[in-house]
Amino acid sequence: MKKIIVLLFIFCACSSKQDKYVLNYSEEKIKDVLIDVYVISEILDDVDIDVKDSLRSKYIGEIEAIHNIDFLAFERDLEWLQLNPAIYNPIHSAAKDSISSYEKQYKAKKRK
Repeated sequence: MKKIIVLLFIFCACSSKQDKYVLNYSEEKIKDVLIDVYVISEILDDVDIDVKDSLRSKYIGEIEAIHNIDFLAFERDLEWLQLNPAIYNPIHSAAKDSISSYEKQYKAKKRK
């Protein structure tokens, strides 16, 4: 019985922490950063393993400068959002839709 009470207490404490979390960045900013993160991930997939880590660090620095963010704070926001799919899914979908739109524009220009 004591174990159940302790587990319930821990569960309630964790869920109340999630409810009180305040995002460091707006949902729009998170979407914009996600777009760049996805693009960079695709670029790094084709890079030799020996230089991947150094390039990843450089790209993260560039993302921080371009979007005026702290990447660790962005990652904390993203972790919290992923635990809250009702908020995260629309942001994620919008980022993926933007990438698809950019790809279509690029392919259309390439054909000309």
